[in-house]
Amino acid sequence: MYNLHSQRLRSKSHNYKITNTNYEKYWFLIFISYSRIFQNKKLWKQYLLTIIASLETMHTISNSLV
Repeated sequence: MYNLHSQRLRSKSHNYKITNTNYEKYWFLIFISYSRIFQNKKLWKQYLLTIIASLETMHTISNSLV
């Protein structure tokens, strides 16, 4: 029973490392498109909502993988 639990903890930390690199790639994409969207201020609200929704989705997906 104890062994199974420690295995599960190990796999959780492993999954965290994987999702962490995904977040880095994701933020990199945001910074690439940052300047282009900054030119159109009307898009900002939609852009921020999209970021929040995407982060929530990624969080949910990473939790369901574990």
